[in-house]
Amino acid sequence: MHLTIDWQVVFQVIGSIAALTISIVGFFSARTLNKIDANQTELFNRVHSLEVDFYTLKGEHLQHIKK
Repeated sequence: MHLTIDWQVVFQVIGSIAALTISIVGFFSARTLNKIDANQTELFNRVHSLEVDFYTLKGEHLQHIKK
């Protein structure tokens, strides 16, 4: 019994595995970037809120000094 290798099938299997791997990496990359974007938006909103509070307090402090 002599085994012969069908190279076309081997290349199709390797191509399918490569495509699957690229798809999985792409999925997780997109998911990670989406989470980073959401976290960045949340941090920006928090910093903006703190900035508004800071300048409000600074304005109240300056009014007390001028009196």
